[in-house]
Amino acid sequence: MSREHLSLKTQALRLMVWQWLVIMSLALLVLLVQGMREGISALLGGFCYWLPTCIFAIRIFAKTGARAAKQFMIVFFIGEMAKLFLSAVLFLLVASYLPLQVVWMMVGYIGAILSFWIVCGWSMREQP
Repeated sequence: MSREHLSLKTQALRLMVWQWLVIMSLALLVLLVQGMREGISALLGGFCYWLPTCIFAIRIFAKTGARAAKQFMIVFFIGEMAKLFLSAVLFLLVASYLPLQVVWMMVGYIGAILSFWIVCGWSMREQP
């Protein structure tokens, strides 16, 4: 495994950990301000985006070695579409079968999306 590939893997793992910490912090804040049911709703809403993102990252880094840019872009595009589909399915399942507050689930879901982009931007800023 190349050093660059390992560095990208490490950065992706760091991004997933930071995103989860932001989701947990948001859910804790909602729990303290609004209550238990709302806090759990926000946590599960964030989880509905975070889990597919983790699966996507694992799949992208599952195969080592050099790939042609076109092949990588195809795999990336298919993976992103699968991530969005799985995220929507998870959200619908959780909202349908658990007694949660959908508004607070959306807050957690949107918080997870925003945290992904914020952490990505922060991570890129740190790169030399």
